[in-house]
Amino acid sequence: METSIEVEGLSALAAAMDALPGLVAERVQGDGLAAAARVVRDEARETAAFTDRTGRLRASIRSGRRAEVVDTGRGRKRVPGASAVVEARAPHAHLIEYGTVRAPAHPFLEPAVIATRTRQLSASVAAMGRSFKRIGKQLAAGKVARITRRLAAE
Repeated sequence: METSIEVEGLSALAAAMDALPGLVAERVQGDGLAAAARVVRDEARETAAFTDRTGRLRASIRSGRRAEVVDTGRGRKRVPGASAVVEARAPHAHLIEYGTVRAPAHPFLEPAVIATRTRQLSASVAAMGRSFKRIGKQLAAGKVARITRRLAAE
């Protein structure tokens, strides 16, 4: 089964990202990734694929940003918020997701990723748009140096 999604304005978004300085572009991209991760997190929490008597598994499903270390050619650089992650931190989460020899799998994370593809894209684009507006207002107010310093510190 093949699914296709057509998004208008994505080429304009890509052109705007290319025009931004590196740190600002990373911030905008990170905001988009975090928004997509929140959509998956919420879907995974709402799923009825498993019975969670104590509520610990659902409460342990979290999303957030992760820093990555990238090779720049002249050394390594830590890029804050370069990727987003959705994780279930309960000690038994993997047993529910993948099953055991005695218990069948009740996947909740992977189906959440698949079921929310269009919502992830919408949330990501909306968050990136808000980020662009916020940074644009700060640039217009003459806070360019402050933005760069803050992003470099993150």
